[in-house]
Amino acid sequence: MAMIRFIKDNSYLIFKMMVNQLGMMMFGMVLSMATYSDDRLHIATSVFAVGFYMVLLYMMCWEYGQKERVKVDHGRLPYMPLKGLYMSLCANVVNILLAILTIVGFVFITDMANKQPLWAYRLYDSARFFALMIQAMFIGLVNLHRSMNNGDINPLVFVLIILPALSASTLGYFLGLKDVRLLGLLGLGKKSGDKEDKR
Repeated sequence: MAMIRFIKDNSYLIFKMMVNQLGMMMFGMVLSMATYSDDRLHIATSVFAVGFYMVLLYMMCWEYGQKERVKVDHGRLPYMPLKGLYMSLCANVVNILLAILTIVGFVFITDMANKQPLWAYRLYDSARFFALMIQAMFIGLVNLHRSMNNGDINPLVFVLIILPALSASTLGYFLGLKDVRLLGLLGLGKKSGDKEDKR
């Protein structure tokens, strides 16, 4: 019940995260198709797409956390430093499910070369295909892993590619809630509340 209420209360940002992934999926596909024949460029554009996606998530969650800061300070909202993580987990539920299905299928495969048993291979192959499709910004990096692993893809890769989004969302919301900018932590900026420079 508490989970349903949480999703309802934060549905706007959760939905926005999902829409952003859809947009980045299309962006990633375009970059992948345009650079597929050049391995180095293919990897570089994948890194760029992933980085751009992380920046979008971070900024979105920072602003959300910063807006909720006053309500939290005045006791109108409970203090939830990991709220960005919880929202990202909700937004990534399809990615997480596909990663689990990929692993389950892989575990039950007894003969990869002959695709046996067939149901396990089909589960693994289908889940892997859709996981990579909806997270197309990672295609170049996954292909790099494939080339370094004799053409195979470790199914744990599909768990690992979810982690950057979870991390960016968690950090963004937490720093927004604290009203601290990332550049400020690196000594390159100031808190957004400083009078001299709010950016």
